[in-house]
Amino acid sequence: MADKIIGAKTAAPELSMTADDAAMIDHLPVEAATALARSLQRQERQVIARKVLSAARIGHTVYDEMLLSGHQTNVHTTGAVDKAATGKVSTALGVSVPQAAAWMTLSFLLSTLPTVTAAFLAGDHCLERIRIIANEIVVLSDDDVRAFAETRALQLAERNQADKTLRDQVVEMVIALDPDGAADRREEAAARDQNVRVRRIPTGTAASRCMHRARWVPIWRRGSRR
Repeated sequence: MADKIIGAKTAAPELSMTADDAAMIDHLPVEAATALARSLQRQERQVIARKVLSAARIGHTVYDEMLLSGHQTNVHTTGAVDKAATGKVSTALGVSVPQAAAWMTLSFLLSTLPTVTAAFLAGDHCLERIRIIANEIVVLSDDDVRAFAETRALQLAERNQADKTLRDQVVEMVIALDPDGAADRREEAAARDQNVRVRRIPTGTAASRCMHRARWVPIWRRGSRR
């Protein structure tokens, strides 16, 4: 691993990537240990970004194969197609099915967010912050507005603050940039929430069920709608 100058011109030491590294790290001065940790943190983020995109590629090939083989894109087959795609990713990478689905969804959202994708690949921000930004600004339909939102959201992500605070700030920005769209999305959400039936179940409690027409959407195309 090449040395890297970080902070006050402190070089991150070379690692052998063997068990010998533990003893070497244990004797590092604090400045060198900090430089090493920061260097590894960026590299870790860079690796995760590429893992997410690779996982999505694995899943997409399953969609292509199943659709080409005659599966119809409707609600009756969505479970089978989603299960096959996420199952393939889960097995290939040894992660849970929900984790595989989350990576596939994020990859799709990033396909329309080039600036955020570049920051993700560069290791500028952690996975969760990239996910927050992508989930919230992908609803912006105007290309120029969305491009501005990407840059501004990444600036907000640089602040030393909680992820929830970042999400709230990005949500506020999206509403300010597209108030009409935000109002439409709230109305759509309200309409969905109102269309609910409540029934008794054997345990003596109540269960609710949202009644609306289902439409098949690949799991990697399911972004948040606010």
